[in-house]
Amino acid sequence: MNLTQEEFAERARVALTVIRKIEQGKTNLNLDKVNLVLNMFGHELTPINSKGFAE
Repeated sequence: MNLTQEEFAERARVALTVIRKIEQGKTNLNLDKVNLVLNMFGHELTPINSKGFAE
C-alpha cells in the first residue's frame, strides 16, 4: 500500500502499537482492532464456535 506504519495505523483507525504487534506476530490482540486492520484489505475474522462454524 506504500504507506508508513504510522500512515497505515491512522487510515486503519488503530494505534501504531497494534500494527507493530501484528507485524511481530503477537498473539494477544483485540479482535476488533485486528478487524480494523484487515478491513484495509477487504477481510474480516469471525469467532468460531465449538462446532467449527462462524458465529
